[in-house]
Amino acid sequence: MQFLDALKSFVIDHVFLPLLVDDFAKGGPKASKNEIHSPWSDESHFGSVWWMDVRTRLATNMKALRKARGWSQEALADEAGLDRTYVSGIERKVKNPTITVIERIAVALGCPLGELLD
Repeated sequence: MQFLDALKSFVIDHVFLPLLVDDFAKGGPKASKNEIHSPWSDESHFGSVWWMDVRTRLATNMKALRKARGWSQEALADEAGLDRTYVSGIERKVKNPTITVIERIAVALGCPLGELLD
């Protein structure tokens, strides 16, 4: 019995604790290599394309395409059949538009839907 207690203590002190400390130092254990990165982390997990979350990519691309056409938010909203405040909310990343709304915006801007999300 004394041997088993000593072995258990050794394993905990020399195997498990160092692993826990190492995980903690790295920011905690990860669920998998493919987990979604944290918005506060600059590390990407699929490559450099994915450094922004999808709402940021949509807002950035939508605004760039809108400005390239010389449109105001109101003009884009009229073309897409949306309210101006909703378009503003999407560009400010406070609204989560459905895929149907994103499609309406893409049609209004005359671009493929994927161009807004890439």
